[in-house]
Amino acid sequence: MSAFANAKWIFAGDAAPIVDRYYDYRQSFSVSGSSTLLHISAHTNYAVYVNGVFVDCGQLPDMPGRLVYDTLDISRFVHPGENLLEVTQHVTGEAFMTTTVQEPGVIFAIWDGETVAAVSSEQTLSGRNLRYLSNGEKLTIQLGFNFNYDANGGDTVFTPSVIADKPYALIPRPIKKLKIGQCQAGKLLSQGVFLENDPSLPKSQRMQTAYLSSVPKKKMITETDDGFAWKLPEDRRADGGYFLFDLEGETIGYPQLVLEADGPTEVLVGFGEHLEDLRVRSSCGYRHFCFRYVAKPGENLFFHPFRRLGLKFMQLHIYGSSGKIRQVGILPTRYPMEPKPMPVTDGLHKRIWQVASKTLNLCMQDYFCDCVWREQAMYAYDGRMEMLASYYGFHAPEFNRESLRICAQNLRPEGFLEICAPGTEGSLVPSYSAVYLRGVWEYTQYTGDESLAREIFSVLKTIAEHFSSRIRENHLIPMYPGAGYWHFYEWQPGMDGKLWGTTTREVITAEDYDMPMNAFVADGLDCFGDLCERLGIPEADTYRERSRRMKQAMHKAFYREAFGGYASRIGDAEPRHEVSQGFMLYLDAVPEECRKGVEALIKEKKLLETTLGLSVYTYEGLLRDPENREFVLRDVERRWGWMLQKGADTFWETERGPADFGGAGDLCQGWSAIPLYLFGHYKLGQYSPPRM
Repeated sequence: MSAFANAKWIFAGDAAPIVDRYYDYRQSFSVSGSSTLLHISAHTNYAVYVNGVFVDCGQLPDMPGRLVYDTLDISRFVHPGENLLEVTQHVTGEAFMTTTVQEPGVIFAIWDGETVAAVSSEQTLSGRNLRYLSNGEKLTIQLGFNFNYDANGGDTVFTPSVIADKPYALIPRPIKKLKIGQCQAGKLLSQGVFLENDPSLPKSQRMQTAYLSSVPKKKMITETDDGFAWKLPEDRRADGGYFLFDLEGETIGYPQLVLEADGPTEVLVGFGEHLEDLRVRSSCGYRHFCFRYVAKPGENLFFHPFRRLGLKFMQLHIYGSSGKIRQVGILPTRYPMEPKPMPVTDGLHKRIWQVASKTLNLCMQDYFCDCVWREQAMYAYDGRMEMLASYYGFHAPEFNRESLRICAQNLRPEGFLEICAPGTEGSLVPSYSAVYLRGVWEYTQYTGDESLAREIFSVLKTIAEHFSSRIRENHLIPMYPGAGYWHFYEWQPGMDGKLWGTTTREVITAEDYDMPMNAFVADGLDCFGDLCERLGIPEADTYRERSRRMKQAMHKAFYREAFGGYASRIGDAEPRHEVSQGFMLYLDAVPEECRKGVEALIKEKKLLETTLGLSVYTYEGLLRDPENREFVLRDVERRWGWMLQKGADTFWETERGPADFGGAGDLCQGWSAIPLYLFGHYKLGQYSPPRM
């Protein structure tokens, strides 16, 4: 608590239940003009202003038992004498896959050199922000709520704060703060008028179902030095004007609007990554990619520092007859890190490297996030592939360490990790915990840092022992029964944990075995054995022996001699999935006399192809034999090059692009940056025989 001196956790004293609400805090303080630091922590999130100027935002999502604080240098925002600190806090109040539910509170201390200038206490004034309106709509189950803001709302009523019941053991942020860049302004792509279809719908569906009619720019817009004025044409029946902005490439950051309105004016803002619908796909099933802003008469500057948006396009529906738009854009957020040299010279390989680097860079926010538009969640599974790529693309070992560590804090009583961290999802994916063992082992190998493994060793051992306890006499692990388990491996039929050809999740009711679960567990136990050896723990051979027996049993149970390859389920008569062949090669579990046949089965491309993220297992399995280097290189060129041909400036979640996931396929997914690893580790880009 030395950083916080005698500061107290405080709250605005609002009545429960506290769900999706915003609060303001005010604290006067005096400084001499020397170095001024602000230490601050808040649940769920904060934005800081000093003397009316935005300073920074972004509480690192943390968990009970390990609360994190930030240190902000506010020296350039203060002046000698009296100053004003303002903090706006957002309380989610509901668990999502990216946030936990905790006792809400704010704590801060302002230091003027070596002297405490002010601390949070009962004397700090606070109150509910009345301009953020009640809102029950959610962007997605991962991201949480979207938002409504009415610039015409009343001012905050400030009263003394109350003491919040929160622990005082805080640690400094273990990774760097995101850098917030200058506004990346959108370029007007098209404009016209719209008619409301059904005003009773959620705002995202109002946008998605509105009738649009394009209007030539010269009939609707007058360019100005600082934007453009607009006016609805008199010959069109309309509820307002629509404006589609191109951010000119995938980005992620905080949204900002600068506009003028003639009176109180409703503005719906949708965002997305493509224009497959000839508009932004603001509504997709239960997902609502839209927020609502009610402009005040005159000039409006709206900046929302509580939700990063991943997008390429923004679309505004303005319910009025005229107005002015000065700027629509995003303040980009990037993690500061040092890129590593590009190890390739071929033009296509360089472009793949550049786009993979951008993809991964955008997916490094608070932690590794899987995709930037729809989820922004830290999965141990996706994260392992992202980290593997990052070891060759960037130098940021502290980021990898903390991404792995936050997962370890989410251990469930069953001996599994939650599906993601720091939040929860409800179902358990056993394979993710097995892959986590490899992720920690790889971090230890690549960085030489053993401190993480030692810190979380009890978690790793719990996972390894849980899987070991499930091994049957046949040396295989059966699938987990019950509705609480999701046997997911990749987004292909038979591998996505759903009944074949349906969207219904499969519930295991009888003892059954599949190949991927056993492959991940065998690999995880192998990695844990190697980790034990490195840490000087004598149980290493025990886990490696369990893994060896599992691999032998897998060949016996899943090999189909008539087809020269491996089935994915114990009851399958023949091979169906490319990745199952890749798993066995990756594990060195294929007898020598069978290897060429298994490799040929992959190369024939007659099985369901491995998806982008899992391709690392198939490619590494093939690369156990150097003769397969040319095939792997050409396959990477074909698959990632195809996305480039389609105009991708970041790589997609799957090659089905926006059509996948019921129309919610993400176009920037970190696991698709895996060419950084393949080019960096295997030097594929330096092996470039003539293309046929």
